[in-house]
Amino acid sequence: MKYEVDEKGQLKLPKKVERWFCIIMWSLLLILVIRGIVFHTSLSKYGKTTKGVVIEIDIGGKTDDTFDYEYYVNGRIFIGYTSLSNMPYKVQIGDTIEILYDSTNVSRSRPLDCKPW
Repeated sequence: MKYEVDEKGQLKLPKKVERWFCIIMWSLLLILVIRGIVFHTSLSKYGKTTKGVVIEIDIGGKTDDTFDYEYYVNGRIFIGYTSLSNMPYKVQIGDTIEILYDSTNVSRSRPLDCKPW
């Protein structure tokens, strides 16, 4: 396939490739939005609470600052993570936090005080 360059030196994709690229990108975005809706709907419909403990804080990474937490349900341990910016208060390693988890899929969770979106 031959690629062309415009007057600014930027790559110009053939119209057919450009169209498929747009379709694929919009499809991926739609899938991510649907997954987010399913996640939050499931938590609100089947959500139960338990206690969790902050086990790790990652500051200065390539993306948003995050923290990991662990929680127990039916004698099994689960680990989740979320952005520090989603929390209305500062968390530290060892803090006990309230966790909202999906009783139909226990690995889906978020801190109860965390912003849902």
